[in-house]
Amino acid sequence: MIILTVKFDFAASHQLPFHTGLCKNLHGHTYFVEIGFEFNELDANGMATDFETLNDIANDIKMEFDHKHLNDFVKPYPTAEMIAFHIQKRLVEMNALPHHVEVRETPRYSVRIE
Repeated sequence: MIILTVKFDFAASHQLPFHTGLCKNLHGHTYFVEIGFEFNELDANGMATDFETLNDIANDIKMEFDHKHLNDFVKPYPTAEMIAFHIQKRLVEMNALPHHVEVRETPRYSVRIE
């Protein structure tokens, strides 16, 4: 198994009205995302795929999220978990099946779905 990853970041705002702490207020993060894609073999040139292909996919996802208010489209609430699931869903819709999606909301906290 070969896992190729692509990483990107985006800045966005959100609020979690159910939260009892500061996250109930409108605030923002610079999110860091890693998407892994699984391959079973290399082509004749020794590549699983061209990194530019993965970069194009990542840029499409980034443009959907960057400088947006996540409450407008990540439902029911834009928790890190729901952001990761939303990205996974969009990738599947693009026929880009991910091995994993990791969303890092802060340097200390992240979620990874496989």
